[in-house]
Amino acid sequence: MLPLLLAFALVWPLLASTGVVPSRWAGLLLLAPWAEEVLFRAGLQRWLDGRGGWAARHAVGLTALAFAAAHVLVSADARAAATLLPALALGWVYARTGRLALCVAWHATFNAAWLAAQHGSFA
Repeated sequence: MLPLLLAFALVWPLLASTGVVPSRWAGLLLLAPWAEEVLFRAGLQRWLDGRGGWAARHAVGLTALAFAAAHVLVSADARAAATLLPALALGWVYARTGRLALCVAWHATFNAAWLAAQHGSFA
């Protein structure tokens, strides 16, 4: 839960100073992390991991590739491929702990850092 609180602490001052639409940050910090982690970690990664002959590392890698590809397709921006690295980290966390809520919290933290970087909060 601490990462989620840190995500909000990072973004809250940003909202007051940049005019970021609240529905946008709410989607990036609340809806997207839950939806994407359910789809990719609890869905695809678990399914791949449960298939005969698949090692956990293969499930993590293929899920991370699918996650990054989905972000590239949705955003129509090749830079979205950079989501591969956090996707690998989230996949590793899920493979080690099986705790989806932990992945959601870290996903929200990554999104908060991205949002802050996009709006100059780190400048």
